[in-house]
Amino acid sequence: MRRAWQRTVKAAMAWEGQGLHGGERARMVVHPAAGNAGILIQGIRASWESVVDTSLSVTLGQPPKNGLQRTLAAAGVWISRGGAQTLGHLLSGPTVSTVEHLMAALSGCGVDNARVEVSGGEVPIMDGSAKEFVSMLKDNVVELPEFERRWIVVEKEVIVDDGHGRMAMLSPPSHAERSRGSLRLHVEVNYDEKFEQGAGVTSEGEGAGGAGGWRGRWGGSRVFEFEREEFEGVASARTFCFHQDVEQMRRMGLARGGSLLNAVVFKGGEVMNEEGLRFPDEMVRHKALDALGDLSLGGRLVGRYQSVKAGHGINVQLLRKLFASGENYRCA
Repeated sequence: MRRAWQRTVKAAMAWEGQGLHGGERARMVVHPAAGNAGILIQGIRASWESVVDTSLSVTLGQPPKNGLQRTLAAAGVWISRGGAQTLGHLLSGPTVSTVEHLMAALSGCGVDNARVEVSGGEVPIMDGSAKEFVSMLKDNVVELPEFERRWIVVEKEVIVDDGHGRMAMLSPPSHAERSRGSLRLHVEVNYDEKFEQGAGVTSEGEGAGGAGGWRGRWGGSRVFEFEREEFEGVASARTFCFHQDVEQMRRMGLARGGSLLNAVVFKGGEVMNEEGLRFPDEMVRHKALDALGDLSLGGRLVGRYQSVKAGHGINVQLLRKLFASGENYRCA
């Protein structure tokens, strides 16, 4: 395993924008933090153990204080919502939602320690990607030479399969990947069922930081290898949704701040956004961005991740399963 130092930001940085799900204006400030502090968002540790909801985004909250509620939470008593999960029925304290793009940006830019303030209870969605976070973070990072970076190396394969075509898996890295301290993602999406027509014209090409393999317009896969800060090719991929699902999301109290300014929307097999897609494979790139953000809640993982149509809920379940046994991983 290569030796590396922990990092934090050089100075405080601020962003303002719309909250995707709450619809309110949101402001976020990222401050420097000492070595071994980790990422704290509104005083909540950015960890898989702090995840309390995965309904379309990742929400962090403080662990329940009530004894019975703590027991239920520890036992994984979750309410399922279409593949997502929530512990919201057990909580009464503050929460911060939509943290996944921020977490991906911090991880991809090599930030291990930061203190984050968020007003409005939600990280601003910006343009629907991590592009604006990365553009400020990438040149504002400093090493902490007294603190070595800590790695979590996957030692045994763990898998989560919901039985409905969605799965995610973590497996050990190759020798070369282990020595580099890299995380390899193989992400597959398939939304053919959303459209009456077929998958569209097949295409092949190179992905950002990884091999080719993109199949077609509505479905395909791509391999990405995230090592150091080489991930800007996915950082600008935007969140996406389907027009027929928007009303249902709003009935659930979600996507109240969503618009064509912060999401790609598909309707009848076409892209509603006037500027179109940023990449032919923008959907799979964004899924890789989300996966990186989700997996960073487990620390600096070294290994191989593979997923098929996986969302935040499955990714967080995967981390819970990984850390359920010390035989599944080792710290380096």
